[in-house]
Amino acid sequence: MLATLDDAPSRLQRFCRDWFPDCELLQDPNYIGWRCFGDDHIGWGTRSPDGLSFDSFLGRIPDQLRVDSVAFPAQWLVNLFVAPHQRCKFESLHLFHDAMNWDGISLSTGAGPQMVRLYEALNWVRISSVSTFYMPFRLSRLLRLAENKGRSNDGVQSWLLKSPISDMCCQVRGWIKFGSKSRSDRVRDVEPRDLDRLSKYAQKVAEHRRISTSRSEQRLRNRLFERIAGVTRALLYEVDGEIAGYVVCKFMEVQGASRWLDVVDVCTEDSGIFRMLLVTAYREWRNVGLDFIRIRTSIDCEKKWLQSMGFIQRTMPVSDDVFAYSRDETVRLALHDGPWWFSSWVSDRSEYGRDEVDGSKVFIPGKS
Repeated sequence: MLATLDDAPSRLQRFCRDWFPDCELLQDPNYIGWRCFGDDHIGWGTRSPDGLSFDSFLGRIPDQLRVDSVAFPAQWLVNLFVAPHQRCKFESLHLFHDAMNWDGISLSTGAGPQMVRLYEALNWVRISSVSTFYMPFRLSRLLRLAENKGRSNDGVQSWLLKSPISDMCCQVRGWIKFGSKSRSDRVRDVEPRDLDRLSKYAQKVAEHRRISTSRSEQRLRNRLFERIAGVTRALLYEVDGEIAGYVVCKFMEVQGASRWLDVVDVCTEDSGIFRMLLVTAYREWRNVGLDFIRIRTSIDCEKKWLQSMGFIQRTMPVSDDVFAYSRDETVRLALHDGPWWFSSWVSDRSEYGRDEVDGSKVFIPGKS
C-alpha cells in the first residue's frame, strides 16, 4: 500500500534502527525525511505486525518523462528495504505490483542480478543505452575501488596497472588533457536565483531529444540546495548573459580506497562548452586529490566527445541499464525505441548515499 506522511517517517526510522544499525546515514531522521519523503517522495510499505515499523518499504522519487513532447507522470523506484525475516516471502513482489498499478511510468536503475531477473519476469522494458566513462588520474586507486566493490583484479597485468609508474603516466596524461587548459571566466557557481533560468534552458535542450526526464526548478532545487548529505556543486557557462550549459558534480569517497568526482548532470549542445565545463570542474576540485572522474551518459554525441577527450569507457551492463514499465502498450513501445536523454542524473537518483562525503569534513572548492 502507499505509505502516508502521518506515520511513515517514524516507521521507516524504526525499521532502519532495527535492521541497518551500521549505516550512519540511515540513522539520521533528516536524511530519511529528505531521501524518502521530501518533495512528495512517499513510497510503498507493508507494516510490521505491531504496526510500529515496516516489514518492507519501496521508496519512490516523482518525476516527469517527456516522450515526443508529451509529458507523462513518472516515478523512480529506489531504496528497497526488506526485513531479513521477510526476504523469502515475496514482500518485494507485492510492493512492485503496487507500484506497477500506479497510473504513470515507473523507472529503475542500478539493479543487481536478482532484481534484473525480477524486472524481466514482470515484463519491464530494458534500456541499455547508458554508458559509463572514466578519466583516471591514479589508476591504482580506481582498481582498489573496484576490488572493494567485489570485482577481482588479479595477475601481472593488474600489478603493473597498480604500480607507481602507471599512476605517474595517468597523472601526466590527465594534466595534458585537463590541467593545461585554462579556466573560463564565463563559468561560475549556480545560485538559487539561477534555477528558473537553468530549468528553462534544460527544457529548451530537451526539445531536441526524444525522451527526457524532468529538470524543473523544484527538482533542481531539491537536488542542488536541499540535499541533507554529501557535497554537490553546480557550475554554469554563460555567453552574453545567456546560459549556454551547466554541469553538476558530487564529491565521492570510499575511505582508504579512492576519492572521485561524479558528474551527475551535464547539459549543453556545444562540444566546446561541454569540454570547458568538465575541465573547469576538474580544476575546481583537483586540490582535494581526485583519483578519477566518472560520468554516465546516453547521448551519442557526448560519448564521442568523451572519447576524444581521452575518457575510458567501462560500461557495467547491470548497473548502467535502466528498466521502465507502463501499462500503456503504446508508451511501452516508445520507451523501448528511445533514444533517451538520461545523462548521469539518474545515477544520483538511485544513490543510497553510501559514498557521499559529509560536507563539514572536506574542503569544498569555491566555498568559504
